[in-house]
Amino acid sequence: ALPISMNISYYNETTYYSEARRSYGGTGQDWTAGDAKALVLWFKGLPEDPDYQDPAPLYVKLKDTSGNIAKVTYNDACGVPDANAVLSTSWQEWNIELQDFNDGGVDLTDVNALIIGIGDGATAAAGHVYIDDIKVYPSRCVVGLARKIGADITGDCEVDFSDLDVMASQWLGIDKRVV
Repeated sequence: ALPISMNISYYNETTYYSEARRSYGGTGQDWTAGDAKALVLWFKGLPEDPDYQDPAPLYVKLKDTSGNIAKVTYNDACGVPDANAVLSTSWQEWNIELQDFNDGGVDLTDVNALIIGIGDGATAAAGHVYIDDIKVYPSRCVVGLARKIGADITGDCEVDFSDLDVMASQWLGIDKRVV
């Protein structure tokens, strides 16, 4: 049985991208309410037909009522756009900092459209991607992304003795002798 989620079928033959849009009408939504910091969604490709699943970049756009649009593309761990992510047969969590949309010129207090797209605008591709659990979250620690927090050396979302142990064991590990 297939999951109950949004299925985006893309057949990017002429425009080379496909998009699903959720508009919020004439008035914008305040995506900073409740100290919101991240947009999170889950996605996976269609494992039942791997021959009909081409790689293509996955992206999210936000649009404000003034017409400003900012786009964030799914990247791999090194920060490089990952077109193969849509080939994944298991659910992938994508955490997007809302600040990335703000930096792109979108007024986060006046959002009137969420757009999820597949494709780069230049390469033909076809397949299916499931999207689920689209949510806006306040500041929170996400295991695996925790190393962005300076003191959390172990990346487990806690600053504790384990972080001190790693720091202490490496404290004098670098040879600082002048040659």
